[in-house]
Amino acid sequence: MVDVIAGNAGGIPTDVLTSSALGVRRVQVDIGQTGFFAGREFRAFRELTITATPLVIRVVVPGALKGINIQDMHLTCWQGSIALRAWRLGTPGGTWTSVPVWPNNAIPDVPGYVGQVTIDQGGTLTTPSQQSDALIAYANESGKSSVTSLAGLHGERGLGPGTYYMEFSRLPGTTVDGMGVFTAVWEERLPDDRWVRHP
Repeated sequence: MVDVIAGNAGGIPTDVLTSSALGVRRVQVDIGQTGFFAGREFRAFRELTITATPLVIRVVVPGALKGINIQDMHLTCWQGSIALRAWRLGTPGGTWTSVPVWPNNAIPDVPGYVGQVTIDQGGTLTTPSQQSDALIAYANESGKSSVTSLAGLHGERGLGPGTYYMEFSRLPGTTVDGMGVFTAVWEERLPDDRWVRHP
């Protein structure tokens, strides 16, 4: 049972106040994500060596979720060049292997939520369509790496349930293997999550 302070219908939960002292208490303002403290934020990364054959990663957001909020995706390249194209449709094939997904908040007292999004790699994708994003990173002649961030380009994004594909390839006309790392952070949204809307 959460302690409440009388004053309106149902009272005000004390855990949203900064103090119990009258005249000085304030309503807490927290810029952090609720999903982070609820254990519903996750991250994944993949070290990349991109040859003439593209690498395909498949992301499945199950229908049991309302969707996911993609908080950021980073593509870093320190050799050659890497282009990332995101597709909403395509025909998968080949053999897929699981990519580890890690909780973004592993503090012991975080609620024991089990993530539902799955990520696989290594298969093939034919007839891709409905491209939704593109990120490009490349190393310059002195070998200095570059970083491209989805959040820096578009901010936070939401995706509903479905299967999505990311295709990593070298830029056209290049022969040097692209080497780098890809990272992503997202929050899973549950069906009973509510958006707070202001007039």
